[in-house]
Amino acid sequence: MSFETFKKRNARMTEQLAKRKELAISRLQNRVKTKSPQELENSIQRVMRGGGRKMSVGSIKDIIWPYWFSHDPAAIAVGVSQNAYASVSQEAVFIWMSMSQTVSVRTGAAPNWFYTVHDPNLEDEANSCAHDLSVQVRDATSSRNFFGDDIEISQIGGGERPTVLPTSQLMLPLAAIECAYTNGHATRVYVPVMTFFGYRVHLDRIEDLLGTMEE
Repeated sequence: MSFETFKKRNARMTEQLAKRKELAISRLQNRVKTKSPQELENSIQRVMRGGGRKMSVGSIKDIIWPYWFSHDPAAIAVGVSQNAYASVSQEAVFIWMSMSQTVSVRTGAAPNWFYTVHDPNLEDEANSCAHDLSVQVRDATSSRNFFGDDIEISQIGGGERPTVLPTSQLMLPLAAIECAYTNGHATRVYVPVMTFFGYRVHLDRIEDLLGTMEE
């Protein structure tokens, strides 16, 4: 599927889901007496952090569950800008809460490539950080940037210490997170992978979840 076809398909789904989301939020505001979107988000996060009454594990996982996904490894050649996409499946919305990065250096020749992973715990700065690899993360559908400008990928936490977003972002089904990489190193071919952590939520069943909250 081409990216243009993907965007058209996603636009149709976005329109349908936006109507469902608007109806669900309207019902939730009446049910839990929420006065603003921020209060609604706080209510959902309260449940996610265990603020509600006990609920069976099976039933709660039918509505909301931890989730993470990555884009495929992308080899960024010297002096090249290249995009990689992490797509949200159709099953449910994704509440994106944090992210991490892993970067390898590719050496050798095809088909026998050799990959060396940058280890952020090393004191050897040359082998612990990819200083010349920058990234911009954006919503591929709306082209909205999440950073004010491209940043060095080393500013994003590794797997042991993911970077937590200032506020969670809701990504609709079939949306995509675009990672726009630029390799400014003189000789290295970098292979970055970004991983996104959060929760999947069935919006049409969120009332069942909030119904478990203590008054």
